Amino acid sequence: MRVLGCWVLVLAAICPQSVSAQAFLAARPKPAFEVGPLLITATVTDAIAPRTPIRIVWGIVPSSGADSGLGEDLYLLWPGQISGTDASPAEPGLVSAVEGPGTRVTASGRLSLSSRSAGTLGSGTRAEAAPSGAPFLSFERKSNTTERFNVGSLIRIPWDPKFGERDRRLVRHGNSLYDDLVHVALIMRAPGLVPAGKRIKASVGLIDIVPTVLELLGLPPPRRTEGRSVAPLLHDGEVAPVPLFAELEPQVAVRSAQFKWIIDEKTGATQAFDLAADPHETANLTGVRELPGDPAKLVADYRTRCATPAPPPVVLHPDQVDPVLLEKLKALGYVK
Repeated sequence: MRVLGCWVLVLAAICPQSVSAQAFLAARPKPAFEVGPLLITATVTDAIAPRTPIRIVWGIVPSSGADSGLGEDLYLLWPGQISGTDASPAEPGLVSAVEGPGTRVTASGRLSLSSRSAGTLGSGTRAEAAPSGAPFLSFERKSNTTERFNVGSLIRIPWDPKFGERDRRLVRHGNSLYDDLVHVALIMRAPGLVPAGKRIKASVGLIDIVPTVLELLGLPPPRRTEGRSVAPLLHDGEVAPVPLFAELEPQVAVRSAQFKWIIDEKTGATQAFDLAADPHETANLTGVRELPGDPAKLVADYRTRCATPAPPPVVLHPDQVDPVLLEKLKALGYVK
């Protein structure tokens, strides 16, 4: 799944010892962004090395509704000594942040820092290096209780305006109807029934799975089913194209083989995309180009198909009901 709407940062450092935890610190209380999952990678060989290069990767996601208030540096408190690309004097701001009785700065310099939009992951696009890197300092502080020295490093990640750029797609699920979240692979494995290695470009819906599986098993479809079997596609056959739907109240997405619409039923706002020319839905063609099809009619048909049918009337002969229960139901007005 492609994840847009956030930026991924990569910090390179050399760690001479093991560490157990880390923490991000914002420059101000209640920052207007969130820090995504943090990953730490390192190349470990059989040789014992006093220092190990590591890469620290994390994401920055603007908080929902955070149109302002962004633009603050981020700080990473690392529980161990580190060294970077150069050894330069410590920034006064970092020194003042850690100074105190029994504290001594042991190293300082800059770390390699790069960033990229999460939307470019997997595209081959290289990360953009920050020219000034990320300044840091390592320090040790004598414990008042154990007389031992605790070590740590404070790293400043300079803010870049692009970190605050929001995209329509957000991290996690249940927040959009774009293909980045709703288009997933349907993988089937049934030796003897499904050809191995078969790839099909046609899009199908979740409602097609039950009829397809039943046909593969030689069983009749349910008496009432909304989907269609796409088993013929597994053997180079054809099925009639039908529109596919997805819903995230108050929006409904309608998808054909080439085009897709996302309609807000509350406001009437419509987004239209040509999936053949724009598979990642980056160019809304509403008001720019007329697409074939009537999305409003498609949504109306969808609502009709999704309407809950009235339950069939239940007719019971009095002899089929317990007489005592029947009298109680009559007393309550449920039967006459």
